[in-house]
Amino acid sequence: MSLFSVGGTLGIALGPILALTLVASFGLKGTLAMIIPGFLLGAVFLFSIRWLTGPVQLAFTQTPQEEKPPVSRHELLSLLILIGIVILRSWTQMGLVTYIPFYYINY
Repeated sequence: MSLFSVGGTLGIALGPILALTLVASFGLKGTLAMIIPGFLLGAVFLFSIRWLTGPVQLAFTQTPQEEKPPVSRHELLSLLILIGIVILRSWTQMGLVTYIPFYYINY
């Protein structure tokens, strides 16, 4: 999860800078070069999949499975409220991210 989170944050932070540099240097076709980091990281993850999943598989095979109590209504309601808040936050963020550039173009 941490690799996914850090990778996504780096992509959001560095992606526009890389795209701007490529478009300024090579035109719109220069953005095809943005495929290269994706392929490189994909290859790194493909070759390190055993290393990444080894400790997880080891942990599951060594511990006996215990019966878990059923999820209570209170826990389920808390989870649904949390999911709802995350959805509303994401809709608001995406709405602003898509609206503000058009607002600045017109004004």
